[in-house]
Amino acid sequence: MITPGGEIALIDMELSYSIGQNLPLHPYQLGTHGFMSPQQLRTLTPTTQEDIFALGAIIAQMWTYISPSKMNDTSFEELKKRLYFFIPDLLIANIAIQCMHPDPAERPNLPTIRNVINDYKRAAPSVQRQRPDVYQYNKEGFTIRFNRL
Repeated sequence: MITPGGEIALIDMELSYSIGQNLPLHPYQLGTHGFMSPQQLRTLTPTTQEDIFALGAIIAQMWTYISPSKMNDTSFEELKKRLYFFIPDLLIANIAIQCMHPDPAERPNLPTIRNVINDYKRAAPSVQRQRPDVYQYNKEGFTIRFNRL
């Protein structure tokens, strides 16, 4: 959270877990659906990869204004289609998708995420950004593929 004074404040510390001390003994008793990784939902022993998943959910929400709980209630393939549909920048869509991969080994590390965000910030506003192929929504779901360009 960013305070009115512009400082960063950590919240929800009651959900924190000490990897070094393996405490609390029963991790993940609570959490916010959409920001919780599949491993967290299954109450597995936490790793830093659950934080990467949550960061991807935050990126997705920042770009779409849609709660991740409304988007990741389905398969990973459907989540990808939804994020490509709602996030207009391919770099950002890809990093959000990678962060929210159901397999923790497939999620990027923090330096990779930082580099993508810095690359995005450094790009000139006048540069034509690559947009993802997107999917049109119909009664059966996101099925009709077309490119926005």
